[in-house]
Amino acid sequence: MKSPVTVFVKEGADDQTSIIEGYSFVIQAKTKKGVAKKEGGDNFKVAISGGPSGSIPVDLKDIGNGTYLVSYKLPAPGNYVISVTLNGKPLKGYENGIKVSY
Repeated sequence: MKSPVTVFVKEGADDQTSIIEGYSFVIQAKTKKGVAKKEGGDNFKVAISGGPSGSIPVDLKDIGNGTYLVSYKLPAPGNYVISVTLNGKPLKGYENGIKVSY
């Protein structure tokens, strides 16, 4: 073995500075009878309000199989409300939105 030996060291992740950058959830479209749809094309809308900036950009992607992927980033700690509508009407059970704190 030759001396000196060069050793490469990479800095590890830190629990004090690592953050969650994005959140997501899935909407499953269902028929009036409660059967999961197998195709997309429905008129879902998602809005997020609250926090210091008021309105948060949302990415809503129709997967094409009856599911819709919602992705978003919260810019700062605060209280937020996520509203989901279908054809302009709130989903049953979510009439007041989903309240989240970060």
